[in-house]
Amino acid sequence: MSSCIAIWRSPAFWLTVQPLALGLLLAATGGMELRIERDTADYLHFDFSSWRSAVSQRRTAGYPLILRAAETVSPSLRALPYLQFGLHAASVAAFFVGLRRYGFGPWSAFAAASTLLYSGFVFEYAPAALTDAPALSLAVFALGFLAAVVGRGGVVAWTGVTLSTALAYHVRPAYLFLLPLIPALGLAIAWLQPATRSRAAWLQLIGGLCLAAAG
Repeated sequence: MSSCIAIWRSPAFWLTVQPLALGLLLAATGGMELRIERDTADYLHFDFSSWRSAVSQRRTAGYPLILRAAETVSPSLRALPYLQFGLHAASVAAFFVGLRRYGFGPWSAFAAASTLLYSGFVFEYAPAALTDAPALSLAVFALGFLAAVVGRGGVVAWTGVTLSTALAYHVRPAYLFLLPLIPALGLAIAWLQPATRSRAAWLQLIGGLCLAAAG
């Protein structure tokens, strides 16, 4: 009985319940119906026949690869809205964990992360076969891993911030703004952190963030 009460009072439990309930609500109200847009054809018919063909097209290869992966699950792509919403829910969870590692209390981290689930941007673009939703989710992943890097570091956090940043702008090139933002924001939140750092630790953090952004 006590274990059930402990789970009930856990912010992680409610952070799991929220996207499940929200996903069911969207599915029941038509919010998960696949929407094909004018630009979708460019991603669906991306030419992967050769390396030269792939890099010479006006679209980057990131989102076409996501669509190829989605087609293995659902050839008609009807599952794509669910996959994109699931990716966003996972990014919110990563953001929660990152805030906890940075030093936020459990319920403060929960409140901050939960707001990202109810973005009108997500409701608008999760059902669409466009780059907007997955790029946003990858950016949220990057910020979550960034908070974890500043908080406690670790191989997983450093790898996560590097990969999610690179994937975000390969899916949607408009997210190239993350390259200067990640090091600048990382140093800003490190400065705000109460823990003191040695000069060597600051130099390590600066160098690591610049390499992560360049990766």
